[in-house]
Amino acid sequence: MIWRTVFIFVVLATLITVFVGWLTSIELLPISKVINYNDAGLRFIRVWIWLAIAIGSLNLSP
Repeated sequence: MIWRTVFIFVVLATLITVFVGWLTSIELLPISKVINYNDAGLRFIRVWIWLAIAIGSLNLSP
């Protein structure tokens, strides 16, 4: 039963993301397609992504 819930959640989240992306691409939603970060923001994002990869790579199960 739990796998159905997870599957439905993934499908719905994907459909919502695609729908919002489509609405943005035809300029119906007032969302900017490009975010202009300054140098400090870009450095923070790079460090955050590498940290997420490192933590996600750890196998914490026994």
